[in-house]
Amino acid sequence: MADVGISNPLQQRDFRLLFLSQAVSTLGDWLGYLAILLLVTVSWHYGTGGLALVVLAIAIPPILMAPVVGVIADRVSPRLSMVTCDLARAALVAALVSVRSLPLLVLIVFARDIFGALFNPSVQVVIKHTVEPENVVRAGSLSMLATQSAKIVGPAAGGFLVALLGGPRPIFLIDAATFLVSALLLTRLRVAGWGSRSAPEGPAAARGAGREALEGLSYLWRSGLLRIGIGGASVILLFALMLDTLGPVLLHRMGLGERMFGVAIGMSGLGALVGVIVLGEMATRWRPLSLIGVSAAFGGVAFGVIAYAVSSRGLPQWAWIVIFAAFGVAAAGIMVGYEALLQRETEAGYVGRVSAIGNALQSAGAVLAPAAAVGLVALGGVAFPPVVAGVVLVVIGLYLCAASPRLTSVNHKSGHEEPELSPATS
Repeated sequence: MADVGISNPLQQRDFRLLFLSQAVSTLGDWLGYLAILLLVTVSWHYGTGGLALVVLAIAIPPILMAPVVGVIADRVSPRLSMVTCDLARAALVAALVSVRSLPLLVLIVFARDIFGALFNPSVQVVIKHTVEPENVVRAGSLSMLATQSAKIVGPAAGGFLVALLGGPRPIFLIDAATFLVSALLLTRLRVAGWGSRSAPEGPAAARGAGREALEGLSYLWRSGLLRIGIGGASVILLFALMLDTLGPVLLHRMGLGERMFGVAIGMSGLGALVGVIVLGEMATRWRPLSLIGVSAAFGGVAFGVIAYAVSSRGLPQWAWIVIFAAFGVAAAGIMVGYEALLQRETEAGYVGRVSAIGNALQSAGAVLAPAAAVGLVALGGVAFPPVVAGVVLVVIGLYLCAASPRLTSVNHKSGHEEPELSPATS
């Protein structure tokens, strides 16, 4: 098979189905997210309090359900679990059309994202089991590419559709339809080796699930490479996410308007998209921990420039666009490195559980980032959070770069052999 770079995994039928499924359903996710925001803020006039409840309903399920969904992802056929998740999410999203109260909307969003919390680790399991080892990093990058593209196209398409259809509610039906299309694509998925696996039933299943969840946590902790890499990436993303909270405040401090913030966010998304394409191929030759470290240090320097600009008010508009684009590239490098670390260094039988733990840590960061940003502003003013974030990102980034050769060597020498049976069932 000829090597055609990052697109190489798309030549494999099963990954191609997974990629198309993700592209369709993630686009629907962003359409639905925009519709929820408009319904809560414009139609119901709930403001920031209502938005905070929606954000919590999205962020808490991956944290709360991590022990359960990780075990299910490693134990159950990914085709079965992913199709079930898509059908359940289609029904729940369609129900939003008739919702008339914020508490019910939050409850439905929470239930929808419980199934999303299972779907995401199952994606990692499919990649691990269907893509050749030399292409798993590219496959993870393509998965991110689908997500980043949806982040750019989804809100723009959603705004057009809301204007065309006369409101946000019809968007929920479109979102539900994308989940049905995704489920249809995934029914054709073939993941080798799952048909012969048997799982315990009844009380033994509950006891076994608890043991397997602890085994997954123990496996992650015993591997210094995974522990430091996933933990470090989660801390880095916590500080990087403060930019989402502080962006409007920082630009206002510089005398720039809301329109400029929209342009900056768009450039951040474009930077991430370009970063995934470029760094996705580069990651096949780099140590994952080194890529995370370099990207974090790069983002830390960008934070330092922001701190200087806020203090001196010395940056023109175009420079802010460049900075936000740089943040997008840095975020792409961190996530590409994280995906490469997960796929390269995790044994097949543990991918679901390790992925679920990583998702939980990242969701916790998304919850904590706004509070951390507000707290740092209270301590030292609006320029203080970029200073702290810049220092933390540079220090962690340099440490990861320095530790990468040793941790990678130790992890490989530990002889992580692929088990004949999944540890989830043995």
